[in-house]
Parts: sequence; C-alpha cells; structure tokens
Amino acid sequence: MAFKTSTFAGNIIEGAVMNSVSFNATDISDVVFEGTMEDYSFEYCYFSKVVFKNATLKNTFFKCKNLKRIEFTDCQADRMTYEFLKNGKADLKDVTLLP
Repeated sequence: MAFKTSTFAGNIIEGAVMNSVSFNATDISDVVFEGTMEDYSFEYCYFSKVVFKNATLKNTFFKCKNLKRIEFTDCQADRMTYEFLKNGKADLKDVTLLP
C-alpha cells in the first residue's frame, strides 16, 4: 500500500493489518499509529499532531527532515528504526530497543 503526495489526516484506523506501507511526500496530521508496524517507510513527509502509541516499529524507514513533531508513547523499535529516529532528532525518551 502506498500513499504518495497526498494528505493523510484525521484518520481512524482500527483492526487493520497494513504491512509494507509507504508514505512519500505525504502530509500526515492528527493521526495515532498503534500496534506492530513492520516494513513501513516515511519519506519526505510532513508531520503534525502525530502519535505513535504502544507501537512496535520493525524495519521502519524514516527519511524526513524533522521528526520533532512526532510523539512516541510506550514504543519499541529495532536497532535500525531507532537509528533513523535518532538521526531525525525524534524525542526517544519513551522508545526502547527491541531485544
């Protein structure tokens, strides 16, 4: 599933299984991501009021200028994803590394 040069705002997605999702040049706002997210990519996206809550991030790629507008609450990430978040200056105080 791919979202390109679009707006992904105010969506409520419950019980969906979305694997290998890519967001490219997408405006993502007022969205809460929960659950296991594997093989996601966020490239050149704009984030506003975005929360990752109780999320497990695996093999998730962030290539965005500024990840400071994203809130992470009780999240886990693999080493690669963690490094992408760190590189984007995300607040990682509530993100732990997966064993």
